[in-house]
Amino acid sequence: MALNYKVKKATSEMLGDFARGRKRINYPFLKMKVGEYFEAAKKERMSIYNAIKHRRNYTKEIEGWVFTIKCISKEKVVVIRLK
Repeated sequence: MALNYKVKKATSEMLGDFARGRKRINYPFLKMKVGEYFEAAKKERMSIYNAIKHRRNYTKEIEGWVFTIKCISKEKVVVIRLK
């Protein structure tokens, strides 16, 4: 038995703020040169890691770039571009 589905256009209320791109945090990866760093709160560490992974593997914005994330205090981390 074949089921019939009807495709409809989603309204703007349905889309709302659920789009993934609107939640993207603008970390300054593209502005960084080798040897430069920026500081962030320690609670952002996994968000930064995931942003680097996403931009490297999926959008290819920073493909081939190498970063490290180091703790400098209880509350802060630094993100250093190595390559």
